[in-house]
Amino acid sequence: MKFTKTLLAVLKDFQIFFNPKTSFGRRRALIALFVVVIAGVAVSILSKDQTASEEDAAATEVSVLSVSELGAKATFDTVGKVEAVSEANLQAETGGRITSVNVKVGDTVAAGSVLATVDGSAQRAALLQAQGAYEAALAASAQSTVGVSEAGTGVAAAQNAAVNSYRSSFNTVNAVVYNDVDDFYGNPNGPVPGLRIDSMGQTAWFNTERVAYQSLLTQWQGRSNTISANSDLESELQYAKANVERTITLVDRFITLFNQEGTVGGYSDAELQAHSANFTALRSSLIATRGSLDGALSGLSAAKDGVRRAELAASGGTVSASDAQVKIALGSLQSAQANYQKTIVRSPIQGVVNAFYLKTGDYASPGQSAAIVANNNGLQIKTFVSEIDSANLNVGDAVSIEGGASGVITAKAAALDPSNGKVAVVVGVNPDSGLTNGATVKLTFSQLTATTVTDRILVPLAALKITGTGTFVFTISADNKLVAVPVKQGQLFGDNIEILEGVSKETRIVTDARGLKEGQEVTLK
Repeated sequence: MKFTKTLLAVLKDFQIFFNPKTSFGRRRALIALFVVVIAGVAVSILSKDQTASEEDAAATEVSVLSVSELGAKATFDTVGKVEAVSEANLQAETGGRITSVNVKVGDTVAAGSVLATVDGSAQRAALLQAQGAYEAALAASAQSTVGVSEAGTGVAAAQNAAVNSYRSSFNTVNAVVYNDVDDFYGNPNGPVPGLRIDSMGQTAWFNTERVAYQSLLTQWQGRSNTISANSDLESELQYAKANVERTITLVDRFITLFNQEGTVGGYSDAELQAHSANFTALRSSLIATRGSLDGALSGLSAAKDGVRRAELAASGGTVSASDAQVKIALGSLQSAQANYQKTIVRSPIQGVVNAFYLKTGDYASPGQSAAIVANNNGLQIKTFVSEIDSANLNVGDAVSIEGGASGVITAKAAALDPSNGKVAVVVGVNPDSGLTNGATVKLTFSQLTATTVTDRILVPLAALKITGTGTFVFTISADNKLVAVPVKQGQLFGDNIEILEGVSKETRIVTDARGLKEGQEVTLK
């Protein structure tokens, strides 16, 4: 109070300092007086602060525990958000006017329930058109199946025609040889048939050829008796065609003999001319037979090509134009159905409508928030911890939750979340935990695991005194004064830090070094 009155008096006198009539000496005196008063006030204040600080220091109470006891209580806290295990944030998938709203906030809905609908008249029209196109494709596919059946009938007819041509060709050749050619052999079925006409030096060839027909006709007859639609008809027809062409060559050689000049083996000119005319007719018949075989081959090929074309067009084949059209139509139908479904806001899960943002008559934009549906009885808490802290946490560890609830770690990410550089941890809670979906709560994790503190010395960060000269913890001397013990610190573990050197687990230290200094007298709590 004395200093205050003095200061006020000086300030009143100091007004004289600004008076133009005040002399220079008087002004110097006033300045000196003001400095003395201010210095006195400062000394008084510092003296009082020091006295108060000493009084506080004398009254400071501290807690002391051994390092092992501090480590046994090593925990760290994080903040997490309560969320439903099963929750869906629904959005409008297409733009349009809201035509109906079927729920309100707080309603319980089943999976698949329709919450609201958007005007989908255009989508319904497109869906109807796609359904018609699909049904038309199915009808065309059914018709193409009939085409395959008809093509199969054509193949059967071509096969029957081929069998008949094969057998007819044998009969023709057999008749030519036995009924006409053999008339010019003395012993046609013997080892030496004995040609009866002058052959101009070709008797050996004619005899050898006739001997060949003895086995050829026998073999051909056996194949003719067993041929069917299931046989390799192309190969059989080629075999018959080769035999017919061989017979045509034989007949041509006889016609050449008949037309030679002069007397031929006792045959008159009239007889030779008759034989020439007869063999010429036989030649025409053989050529017609060969043409029939060619026609049978072409018919088989055309019929099989028809089947392949029909199968390509019909449904059910490996590659089918009809099936392709059906698939195209089906794809268009499913696309139209998907577009129509986008006009309906459905709940994918069973739960409670926690939020709803749509109103009948409003215009919804694509991607606009529509509703939040969650199973509020199944809750979990999601939080993030540092990489070092995550190494000390395991699935199944107990977790303390703000408000007295408890939980268990149910999942831990195997890598850092790129958005925040931390590890995601999920804590499961009981349905009766009393927590509210969407709330933010504090979680307390214990770092006491078999692999983390077996050989580590952990103390709370608050127990460290960090100064410019080093890092210390405080112990208490016999006369209750603080003793600074230098320590070497290691890595952080949540709210605790590892001590590498300076103390042992048996060392008793002050649990909270904040505001304390070496030599300060303290009392124990």
